[in-house]
Amino acid sequence: MIRKLYCKCGCGQPIIYKPHHKHAGIPDYLVGHHMYGKPAWSRGKTKEDFPQLAQSKELRDQIRKTRKKHAKEIEERRKNNPNAGMKGKHFTLKSRQLMRESHLGQRNSLEKRAKIRKTMKEGYASGRIKVNLNFKFCETSIELAIESELRKTGLRYIKQFSIKKVGIVDFFLPDFDLIIECDGDYWHNLEGRQKRDSGRDFNAEFLHGYQTIRFWEHEINESSEKCMRKINSVINRKAG
Repeated sequence: MIRKLYCKCGCGQPIIYKPHHKHAGIPDYLVGHHMYGKPAWSRGKTKEDFPQLAQSKELRDQIRKTRKKHAKEIEERRKNNPNAGMKGKHFTLKSRQLMRESHLGQRNSLEKRAKIRKTMKEGYASGRIKVNLNFKFCETSIELAIESELRKTGLRYIKQFSIKKVGIVDFFLPDFDLIIECDGDYWHNLEGRQKRDSGRDFNAEFLHGYQTIRFWEHEINESSEKCMRKINSVINRKAG
């Protein structure tokens, strides 16, 4: 059934509407008309009707050049300082809590980890990612206790020494190819951590010929002198 109504704007034009189903609504106005009795202001008009909005060729070229210049400046800024966009930015406590909850329990897939490693290597090689040479590791109390014993004996050692395919070790004695690790009772007892530590020890000995001595936190706290005696016994066996 076709219903014939008239536009409510007062123009007198009929609305011929064929509903798709019996519950379909009936429009009150013709397309482009509204309650004030006038069609839409832009109905039937083209860009020639608005010469004040038309851009000249010179203006378009100027806008294009300005955009290119601005994009080039942003690219140069990012090259000199990749983290410039985040410098000085502070997140609210609520935002930090939401970010923490969204990442809780997440683990990257093997493919994503490989992609991250590749990106980091390329960044270091190209200089895009800069190494902070002034970065200092936070020394723990057990590391300070072992360092104090090493100083007493006069042994030459290197702190936080990086070894390829092994990682950063707590102490390295270059004269004896000896690695000393101070393991916290909590962190190094977590699931999978001891397996990782044993893998590091294997790589150090298999790839470089370095022996590793590990001391637990409670052992160092009980007697750092006893730990030093164990180190000396290993050195004596290597020397003899």
